[in-house]
Amino acid sequence: MIESTMKKTTHLLPILIVLLAVTGGAAWKKFQKPTWNPDAGYIAPWTENSTATASSNPAGAAKILDGDPNTAWQSEAPLPDGFISRRDLNIFLGKKLTKANGQNLQNATDGNAASVADIKSNGQDTATIFIGTDKKLFSFSLKAAVNGPLVIYISEGKNKLIPVGRYSVTDNFQLKRFEIPGGQAERLLLVYAADFQLFELAALADLPTESVTVDLGQIRPIGQVHARHWAGGDNAVETQILLSSDGKNWQQVASLESDILQNFITNLSPEISARYLKIQHRLKANDWNKVFIWEVKAYNRFGPYGQMPVAIAGHSSLREMLGVNGYWSWGTDEYSDLLAPDGGPFRFAPVASHARNYHDLTWDLRSPSDPIDFEKMAKNGGTPATEWLNWDREYKAWNDAKLSVEASLQFYRFKPEDWKNPREDGKRYAEAFTRHFGLKNGNGQICTIEAGNEPWHYPAEIYREILLGIAEGAEKGDPSVEVFPCALQAVDPLAERIGPWKNFIGDRITEPTSKLLDGINIHCYSYAFDKNGKRRAVQPEHVNSSFWEMLNAIRWRNQNMPGKKIYLSEWGWESEGGGEICTHDECVSEQAAADYAVRGALIAARLGLDRATWFYYGNDKSGSSLYTRSGLVSSKNAGFAKKKNFHSLASLVKIMGRQYILSVFREDEIGWVYFFGTPEGKVTHVVGWRPVDTDRDGGQTVWAKVGKMKPKAAWLLDGSTTPVENSKAFTKFQNGELSILLHASPVVVELE
Repeated sequence: MIESTMKKTTHLLPILIVLLAVTGGAAWKKFQKPTWNPDAGYIAPWTENSTATASSNPAGAAKILDGDPNTAWQSEAPLPDGFISRRDLNIFLGKKLTKANGQNLQNATDGNAASVADIKSNGQDTATIFIGTDKKLFSFSLKAAVNGPLVIYISEGKNKLIPVGRYSVTDNFQLKRFEIPGGQAERLLLVYAADFQLFELAALADLPTESVTVDLGQIRPIGQVHARHWAGGDNAVETQILLSSDGKNWQQVASLESDILQNFITNLSPEISARYLKIQHRLKANDWNKVFIWEVKAYNRFGPYGQMPVAIAGHSSLREMLGVNGYWSWGTDEYSDLLAPDGGPFRFAPVASHARNYHDLTWDLRSPSDPIDFEKMAKNGGTPATEWLNWDREYKAWNDAKLSVEASLQFYRFKPEDWKNPREDGKRYAEAFTRHFGLKNGNGQICTIEAGNEPWHYPAEIYREILLGIAEGAEKGDPSVEVFPCALQAVDPLAERIGPWKNFIGDRITEPTSKLLDGINIHCYSYAFDKNGKRRAVQPEHVNSSFWEMLNAIRWRNQNMPGKKIYLSEWGWESEGGGEICTHDECVSEQAAADYAVRGALIAARLGLDRATWFYYGNDKSGSSLYTRSGLVSSKNAGFAKKKNFHSLASLVKIMGRQYILSVFREDEIGWVYFFGTPEGKVTHVVGWRPVDTDRDGGQTVWAKVGKMKPKAAWLLDGSTTPVENSKAFTKFQNGELSILLHASPVVVELE
């Protein structure tokens, strides 16, 4: 991934004022002055401010709650001898070892392998220990000093003895462990013919465990458990999640792979009420095995992204919302004016109303302190850093392709220390830039600028100064140009302190600077980790998808910048297609990418986002790796062939591009159904789909009733070059009620 003006419509609906109060729209701003809260989007887990205890190494338990994925609790090793003093593991600890002559054998089961019980013999004698009512006995360990062989038996009945081990003179003073075939016994018997010393007799009922328990302080509804754990590399047979309301009676709710390393999310449906949460490793019975837990978090069923906001009628049409990320020359190494009428920016007019360019400041400036004369550049005089460059020529072609331009002024190639006076340097450049390219004072080629793309390695204090300077400079140069910050997130405040990417919105936008901004900027891709710890691209509706970071951003905007815009300036899925393969972990099939593109766009509209700009226009010429197969078309190597995601979005724009989201009919595991229509509120289209993984469940369909309305035409937006129009195949109209056939690919129904 590269470093790594919308029409507004007033809807005269009586309930809008109430809904805007929930969603932070412009009308609400008139009634309430917001209180600045830098953490407004953050959803605190139930585990925040809770306490943790551990089965061993108790001093490290708090590390699983410190929010730092780089610190971990590490257990002690229960074997060979760590379990002996632990009451939760050693079932013989404190048990009475009996012998016919009544000797005091307390030291043999006191959990101290250094203390000793002297056992006398009358020639042939036994000492017996009763296992317990459940009779479970996985293994026992014995340390002794014998003068002759000590033979160990288990009994399964009154007269049935089974030999299970032998301790000889050559074993003296060693702790020796014996496993029990079948794992059950009533009694353990030591048979001996000579006096001996018994230092310790200890036993495990089952495989040893190591765990950390979190006390939430009160009973909470648990719907998600996030855990990052590792068993040290094949040291455990499973990792368990257990819940309890009293800390005594435990319910196992999940069994996890033990060697994941990445954060793994367990969803519980329905929610389970509990006060105590335990992450427990069941270790293999090997000596010196140790296990780890880095972080544990618990949430209700909505997780760290929170609940969906109330849906309101949209203020942008689908076409106005949709755009594409591009770059100088669009992969051709030629100015875009040479690519008309069908190449470069012209190719994307069917799917986009705007294009976002990664405008690299190092193409313009050798140093952030350099002045720049864009008028000289316009006369083919180049820039201080690039003598051949003429942005006017490039951006004019984008405008000629009917794409309004959003310039992401990326400066990641400059080091933070290169900015000698960040605020003044940013101000000087932005003033010159907007005065030249702005809609009012300039040549009208650029409507929006961003203060960086993803400068997440910059310290917050430096970025804040650059952002403020760029906002001030743009206001002075041409106030008609929209100003947005770089892409930021509102999910995790700790990102600023523990990294590696420092991008928390509350640390990077201040209240004074927010008044100069037109909105906020987010990048949301749809990822989740699978059970093996691999990051995978998933459908946008997936409960754990990172796509839902949008919800945190919406809450943050509503609280701190109500009425201002949210630009989703990067989103998308990587896929095969256009003659090029996609083999890395984050790939989906070409069909899935086509389905998710439309579904993601519809969700963005439902959430009221102002722009949703697909990353990327085309595949990279290199092989399959992260962000090289995000294109709507293939790379130059494969002739910029259009992929199915291009066709599915083009079909959406052609059929519904002028429509606005009006309301949500349903969003559940069966189907998602939305109503679209005119700015005045007339419903003209219904669109619905199954919120499933296309590659796994895409072949299944289901009929769903949507209400009293009559179909006129229907299309399946499956990425075909021309979507099939067949109202009879996709709709039923009986007794005045419409039903639509829901697929993984969205079905659009035009109404009479």
